Amino acid sequence: VAEAYYRKNDNKIFNVSIYESAEYKFNKYLRLQANVNGNFMLSRRNYFNSANLSTSTPKIADGGDDTEFNRNLAGEAYFSYNRDFGSHNISALAGSTLEDWYDEDLSFAGSNYVTEDVTTINSVQALDLLKTTTSGTSHSMVGFFGRLSYSYKGKYLFNSNIRRDGSSRFINNR
Repeated sequence: VAEAYYRKNDNKIFNVSIYESAEYKFNKYLRLQANVNGNFMLSRRNYFNSANLSTSTPKIADGGDDTEFNRNLAGEAYFSYNRDFGSHNISALAGSTLEDWYDEDLSFAGSNYVTEDVTTINSVQALDLLKTTTSGTSHSMVGFFGRLSYSYKGKYLFNSNIRRDGSSRFINNR
């Protein structure tokens, strides 16, 4: 029972996802399609261990605050063409994609709280520098792609694909 009463571990996670797409037809053969999406996540954890649970001498309270933020954005756009000429069919596709990620983490830990009535990190008297960290990363990718298809009477087929991708994780951002 003491564990449940004297230990605090509050977790909150907020997620938001957004998606939108659009299509524009130039004529009955050619159209443009595009879509974008974004995912956002914020996670907060506030933990506190009362001095009553401490095994150290003297008994001191400890706790911390962890925050994590993640963002992922993506977009894609492509043209498509499809046309029949008697027994012949030609279709083509050309487009690009873009993705961008960002992650940030903040962790604060401390002990010897001024009062156990205020269990947030701003009440600690000693910040634990080994458990107090910040970090952030970001990277992105871009890609281009295309496809050409030919069909004669639906029996004889030819397909050709091409794709080129680049990432910020490669040396010199290439």
